Amino acid sequence: MKHVTLVLLAFSLVVVGACSGSGEASNDASPGRTVYVQAGCGGCHGADRQGLQTAPPLLDLGVHWDQASLSAYLQDPTTVRANNPQLQYRTEAYAAEMPAFQGTDEELADLVNYLLAE
Repeated sequence: MKHVTLVLLAFSLVVVGACSGSGEASNDASPGRTVYVQAGCGGCHGADRQGLQTAPPLLDLGVHWDQASLSAYLQDPTTVRANNPQLQYRTEAYAAEMPAFQGTDEELADLVNYLLAE
């Protein structure tokens, strides 16, 4: 009985740890993080932007994006992808179609700042 209790306790800790997420992003209360959560970005990209099978990770975006280019992409991903073969290739690797951002200009700016911050 003692062994079963220890196994159940260990399993509970693993499940709680997996569901709570990890990394700084899950503890981030910034406006951009709030927009990320409210817009449902984590459903495809993961709670901590780590990426899932449906969509790529959103880490180190500053290597390839600046505020203007990322804002343009989020507002109209289809048009930006059509003009960028690298994005077309990347999109084919994931199941989810990137929707256009539907928030306000302020929310978009907050989201872009959050995604570009490291």
